[in-house]
Amino acid sequence: MALAQEEKFAWTQCDGMGTAACSRLMDSLDVPNTEREVTHKARASLLLMGGDTLGAIDEYRASVSINPGDGITYKNLAYLEGLAGKWQEAVVDIQASIGLMPGDADLRPMLAIALAKSDQCVAATNELRQLESNAPVSPRINESKSIVADLCS
Repeated sequence: MALAQEEKFAWTQCDGMGTAACSRLMDSLDVPNTEREVTHKARASLLLMGGDTLGAIDEYRASVSINPGDGITYKNLAYLEGLAGKWQEAVVDIQASIGLMPGDADLRPMLAIALAKSDQCVAATNELRQLESNAPVSPRINESKSIVADLCS
């Protein structure tokens, strides 16, 4: 058995590495996907706490590439992309999250705002209309309507 396969992985071995380098290290050590996913999420949290939003985005992106069925991670990714002004990417990730978690009441209002922020005002307005026709009006929907109206007027 090769030395790399015998070595036990600890996610702290990735300290100081970028996402790609950490992924390569995990590849070389044959780290199972579940452990890779946990590693990328832990690194995303630490990077975010340290103020590195773009680094956290990279780590969450690596996590969803391992587990594309994780709606919460797509939602977190979209939130961070919004903070970074990456609204087109946020739209795609919110849509992925909606597909995985259609009952999450935050997602459609988030989508309307992200669409408006990415200069897709017609789509944002349509999203709000559809949301209003399918759900009782709530403070969340009203707030989203106000934000979209401000962005698209």
